[in-house]
Amino acid sequence: MRARSSSGETAEKSAGSVTKLARFTGGNRYGGRDTAVGGDDWARPTVRAFIDGAAQTWGDFSNMNGGPFPPHDSHRVGTSADGWFTGYNNRDATTAATIIGHLNTHGTRIRTVYVTFATGGAFAQAIANVTLNDGRATTSVIRNHGGHTTHFHWEVNP
Repeated sequence: MRARSSSGETAEKSAGSVTKLARFTGGNRYGGRDTAVGGDDWARPTVRAFIDGAAQTWGDFSNMNGGPFPPHDSHRVGTSADGWFTGYNNRDATTAATIIGHLNTHGTRIRTVYVTFATGGAFAQAIANVTLNDGRATTSVIRNHGGHTTHFHWEVNP
């Protein structure tokens, strides 16, 4: 970026490299598309390809130009995906087993899963002391994070 003042002084600032996001056009979606911020259909191309192959129902990704958009704390760089499957809203031992199955199937491609659950409840008990096939502790990957009662959130390694 380069700017020039009216007196002729110039300043330059490098913003680093930018990854171009690709639009996810899969039909397996839920919720509105946040068109006021360019839609929430955007992910890194490698993340989009991965998500396209994961049999889930998907909600928000990133907005068209990246960056934050309410109410999302993340969803900034094209590696976030909100998803849902039948029975998720129970957030019980069966839900935990399904998410553990996702993690064991996809391995370290899924860096983090955000779920809202009761400490000491059935979900929490089901993920306690479980080691994933890739050696990670389930509790280091599945994080209790508010706002995820009706959907889970994946952070995907690009």
